[in-house]
Amino acid sequence: PDPLPYPLTQYPLSSLLSPPGLEMLKLDKIHKISICVPFKAGSETWRYLLSSTGGNNSSAEQIVSKVNSLEEISDYKKAIQVRDPYERLLSAYRFTFEHGTSLKNSNNLNARLIEKYSYLPTDKDDTGKPTVSFPQFIQSIVYGYRDFSPDSLSLITDGAALHWLPFYMQCNPCNKEYSPTTIIKMETWLRDTQAFLNQSGIDPNRSFYLLNATPGGHSSDPDLMKKYYSKVKRSVLLELGNIYKIDFQLFGYDQDNIFNILDTV
Repeated sequence: PDPLPYPLTQYPLSSLLSPPGLEMLKLDKIHKISICVPFKAGSETWRYLLSSTGGNNSSAEQIVSKVNSLEEISDYKKAIQVRDPYERLLSAYRFTFEHGTSLKNSNNLNARLIEKYSYLPTDKDDTGKPTVSFPQFIQSIVYGYRDFSPDSLSLITDGAALHWLPFYMQCNPCNKEYSPTTIIKMETWLRDTQAFLNQSGIDPNRSFYLLNATPGGHSSDPDLMKKYYSKVKRSVLLELGNIYKIDFQLFGYDQDNIFNILDTV
């Protein structure tokens, strides 16, 4: 029989039937715009930007607020913001494991991944304490579905792991309840954001800042990408690409791009 077009993983395809969760939306009720931003794809940037769109006479509650149902924003202009999946994974890894934060210890994640993938070398965080290495991190994504029991899968799908869930699980563009008019990409963020604001009747002539850049260089730097991904076996990277295949296809990213980077002299 033909192989399944998408591998069985900890990331269920049934998420493609569901609209985004309300908690993923950044809203401006005055101008009736909604942006769905997955973790590690610029959510803090939109929190800041939306606070500047309403003018001095608008309260923060009016500008950045919540809704109780998607029906309340049925007439809003909608966008989804994404970034290259390989860049996002590297950013999520560095944010979670390289710095002495408590995030990596949620659900005892750091210790459990080090133990599970002890056959791969560990690393040290910026405080000198043992931390999950990038190969161990990628291993947990690619083989976690096999390596952890069903009642332990939340370890790699919840808590810190929310930062590397596939985009379609957090901001699914395929459900009619949240059909985006615009896809904003981090790679062309300024252009895409200005166009979306202009279409929404908001003056795009303002200051724009991308927040939460990781210390030590931005994860989109090809040299940084090569430094980390060269530590992972190509066979594992092929499987990694297939796990995020839906994201690559939905949002127009090149699944083979990581190999282009690795093969660059």
